[in-house]
Amino acid sequence: MIPVLAVLAAWTNTANQVVLATPVELRGTRVVMNCRDGGNRTFPLTVFLPSEQRRIKAALGVPELPARLVELRTVFAAELKRAEERHAGGAISDEDFAAKCEKLHAAWQKALTEAKLSPAEIAYWKGRLK
Repeated sequence: MIPVLAVLAAWTNTANQVVLATPVELRGTRVVMNCRDGGNRTFPLTVFLPSEQRRIKAALGVPELPARLVELRTVFAAELKRAEERHAGGAISDEDFAAKCEKLHAAWQKALTEAKLSPAEIAYWKGRLK
């Protein structure tokens, strides 16, 4: 059987260099690309132009978060991180930490629902506060 190779695409980074690769996976703020030599390489998503970042996410089937929710997500993520740090430092109890996490996740779920996202988009973004 002859292996079928993925079609390489051109992606422009912020230094205006072209990367020939196929996006494989998004890991947080990093993207794994299968390059023309057949090897996988991981790049920070921010090395690509904003328009290319959107293309990469679209190629991987990642729904775009509406602009009005981007800032809210940043605020909720920062609050969650602060709570984690305070919990790790012993400044808040396990119960208070769990309550804070539950409150933040419920508020995020409510914001996603009120934004009238599709069920698939809600499912994708629901657990992604970090």
